Amino acid sequence: MADARARASKEMRRRAPEDARDRSPSGKRARDEGASALARFEYEGAMRMLDDDFRGGVLATCAFAREKTAYGDVARMMDARAGGGESARWRPVKMAARGAVLAAALGGGAADPAARASEAVRDARRGANHGSKVVEKMYPIDAAFEAGDGAGLERACAEVVGRFRRRRAAAAGAATRLAVTYRRLDNVLGESTKGEKGAGASEDAVYGRKRITPSVASAIERAFKRVDPDVDVTVDLKDPTFVVFVQVFSTRSRDDDDARKYVVGVGAYAKEDEAFEVRSRGIFPVSVKALTPKEPPKWMIKKGLVEAPKTTSATDGEK
Repeated sequence: MADARARASKEMRRRAPEDARDRSPSGKRARDEGASALARFEYEGAMRMLDDDFRGGVLATCAFAREKTAYGDVARMMDARAGGGESARWRPVKMAARGAVLAAALGGGAADPAARASEAVRDARRGANHGSKVVEKMYPIDAAFEAGDGAGLERACAEVVGRFRRRRAAAAGAATRLAVTYRRLDNVLGESTKGEKGAGASEDAVYGRKRITPSVASAIERAFKRVDPDVDVTVDLKDPTFVVFVQVFSTRSRDDDDARKYVVGVGAYAKEDEAFEVRSRGIFPVSVKALTPKEPPKWMIKKGLVEAPKTTSATDGEK
């Protein structure tokens, strides 16, 4: 229990409660106590992605303090086609960033996170599932490596391309228009270097945009050509057919609390997935929240003019 509390405190950057129980008057349901409460999330965050048994996952962004609800909605949407109620395929991993949670695929599972995420977005677009009131974006993470690890970079990018080729057959020599997007997340959601002193220096660091983005693009091209030497891979930021999302996480080292490590997660959507959109500010996953129908006003529900909407998650009352 002491070890679990220490890991939780280190990752959350604040002291974990002694009994892991919500004592606030606004708490509307009983909370588990002790180790079982802390075990609802894994607290090793991004370091979990470097383990040998990491099978990929989906990074969901949401409003601050709604991570548990977001995870429940993501797991429900991705498992809907398998009959629902099978969220045990996924493990919630608390990230060292506000409003972000990783639904990591369990080892041995057959699910392809990027494929399942794109199916969930497609179903939400058609109204085939209830969507989510809190989930903003669903970023696929097929593999990860530590910044500066060249061999890890090649393996991760090969995994991204390999998964894409396994789920979608392509004609030999087919052209691929590639785009690579970059985000860095620390203890706050978003690009942490924006507006900070020394931001330019961090851009040139081994984990910075200027180093990571071209390296990933080159490794993705090499991975495509290893599978199909005749493929034509070009960079196209306006009308890409294959978008690689790069997420850089700053986290504490497992061996030294004072040392920082930068874990790079990579995953991709294809244009056929209908899971990303090109905007003037960049390329982003489609907003699940925007696809979810809004609830009718409460007064219309009370008067019986419309039916009450179904709850999107078992944890919808989360505070």
